Amino acid sequence: MKIMRTFIMLFFVTTSFCTCKKSVDCPKTNTLTITGANTVTQGWDLYLSFGTAISSLRFVASGPNGWSEEFTGRQIIKRNMQMQDAGMYYIRAYNSNNCVELEGSHTVAVTAIENAPCQGTIANNTSTTDFAGLNSFAYSSVTFTPNIVNNYSTVMANTAAPVPANTYFAVGFGGTVKPKPGKYRTVYSYTPGGSGDQVAVHFNDGSTNKLYLSAEGQYVYVTLVNGKTQICFCNIAVSYTISGTPNYVSGKITID
Repeated sequence: MKIMRTFIMLFFVTTSFCTCKKSVDCPKTNTLTITGANTVTQGWDLYLSFGTAISSLRFVASGPNGWSEEFTGRQIIKRNMQMQDAGMYYIRAYNSNNCVELEGSHTVAVTAIENAPCQGTIANNTSTTDFAGLNSFAYSSVTFTPNIVNNYSTVMANTAAPVPANTYFAVGFGGTVKPKPGKYRTVYSYTPGGSGDQVAVHFNDGSTNKLYLSAEGQYVYVTLVNGKTQICFCNIAVSYTISGTPNYVSGKITID
């Protein structure tokens, strides 16, 4: 009887072992090259992209503080980045057997909102320049105008007499809503380009009606002051032609 019981148990174990499902051998994981900003301003969005788009794979992005999101396409966006969101981000592509076929990583830093260096020395809605007769003046009106068709917006700061007529600043941002707080980089253009951190500044001196555009790579700072959007720039170079002798302007503009 004991021998029979042992035989039955061995038969059961052998049968169970033979009928179990064979484990999947996952292929070697290949590198996924991720592109995106290395530094993001607090409150801005993080965009991570890659060149591979394979519909048969399932893509999952993950990052600090347990953030994880499954997505399709070749780009993932993490909205409203905060200081605690700095760190390493991963994108992994899984096949139907839940094996990771592609994997990449990208390190992101988050920077705090900065005030312009001259923020405390310029009165609200005023400018200083080195143009003859325009050393210091105030704006009589500030308007914010979105351009829905071309997806950008313009902040226009106009002056009034005794400043020469038609003296104004125009500051252009991407998008059709008021710009987010952060540090923007100037382009030599009347309108901003596709990048979210680009800004186009031009100045009409009124007396000659020449338009002076900001040189590339300078900073314009946007902050929130008492709930209102404030734009400030400090001694940025503007010129009538790209190779012309520059003049220098500073200003603080508040959008109601």
